[in-house]
Amino acid sequence: MKKIEPVLAAITLSILGSFLALAQQAAPPQTPPQPMSFFITSTGSGHGANLGGLAGADRICGALAMTAGSTKIWRAYLSTQGPAAINARDRIGAGPWYNAKGEKIASGLADLHGDTVELARLGNNLVKISALTEKGG
Repeated sequence: MKKIEPVLAAITLSILGSFLALAQQAAPPQTPPQPMSFFITSTGSGHGANLGGLAGADRICGALAMTAGSTKIWRAYLSTQGPAAINARDRIGAGPWYNAKGEKIASGLADLHGDTVELARLGNNLVKISALTEKGG
């Protein structure tokens, strides 16, 4: 009996190793995180609310994103007022938007803004834990 036990142990280990190898092969591949397309600025302009208009705000966002490694063209989420008013919603594209960790903030404009009662009830993912700076903080 003592001679059989080591053989059974070796067979058992071999079978377990095969199952582990199969389990690793069967695991779905991890998809890489989506690139950042939304962030809360980590620093201001140094001039309070004077961002230099939409163009200045876009430059600030672009510079912060570039230091975080982004190569995208960035638009600040800002609106203007008056006769030639520009709506922030019209400046930011159609989505989807992802934070610095690749977590989805919203699928599209309707999701981001809660355009329907149902979407408003569900809400978007712009919450304290996901509203990150370009640095991921």
